Amino acid sequence: MTKLDKLIKILKSKGKRITENKEAILRILISSNKPIGIPEILNQLSYKNLSPNKTTVYREIYSLEKLNIIKKVFIDQENKLYELISEDNHHHHIVCNKCNKVAEFEPPTEIENEIKKFQKTLSKKNNFQIEDHSFEFFGLCNNCNKK
Repeated sequence: MTKLDKLIKILKSKGKRITENKEAILRILISSNKPIGIPEILNQLSYKNLSPNKTTVYREIYSLEKLNIIKKVFIDQENKLYELISEDNHHHHIVCNKCNKVAEFEPPTEIENEIKKFQKTLSKKNNFQIEDHSFEFFGLCNNCNKK
C-alpha cells in the first residue's frame, strides 16, 4: 500500500470525501522533500492543470492539519509551511532568515531524550497535556551568508 493509499484510507475512515484537489495536494506533500507553503502548492497544482480557488486550498490544508495528517512549520507570522506528519521521522528544522530555506535535522538521541523528559516535566508542572513540540533554529544559509 502506497503512502497516498494509506492517507486516503485514513481520510475515508474519518468520513472525508477524496476530491481531485485533496488528492493532488496530498501527492504534492508526499513528493516534497521539505516543508512547503501554500503559494508553492498552488503553483504545483497549476502545473497539474488544476486551478482550485485559493480559499479551497487553504480550507483543504486546514482540514488536513485538524485531522493530524499534516503539521504547520512556523517560519514567521507571514510564512507558514506544511509537511506530512510522520510517526517514524520526527525531526526539527533550521531556517534561513533571509531566503526562508528550510533544512531538517535530527538531534542526537540523548538530546531528543532530554527534550522528551523536559516535555513531561513541563506538562506535569503546568497541568498541561503537551501533544507535540517544534524546535527550529534560525540563521543564514551558506548562500545568504556569502552575500
